[in-house]
Amino acid sequence: IIKKTKFSEPNIPIYQCVDGIPHTNVDQIKNNLIQHITHPVLWTSMVNNMVIDGVNEFYEVGTDDTLQKITQRMCPDMLVTSLWNTKFYEQIVNESYKIN
Repeated sequence: IIKKTKFSEPNIPIYQCVDGIPHTNVDQIKNNLIQHITHPVLWTSMVNNMVIDGVNEFYEVGTDDTLQKITQRMCPDMLVTSLWNTKFYEQIVNESYKIN
């Protein structure tokens, strides 16, 4: 499925848990997603590399806060929250209700 899915070139680098580093090459991103199925998650390396590269805000997408808790312990001085707790998300929800 991943190989047949059309991916667009990302506007920003995509950090992936399979190797912990940023990628912009669509073929590499796809390959990493396939590798991710059978390889360990390198969450710590990925977050550390993001911080080294200047990331200072982390937003989790989803209903659980597990990754927020892990990241908050790793980076106690950073903003770590759920996307659901942002005005941007509220705006998306409000706009979608206007459409329907």
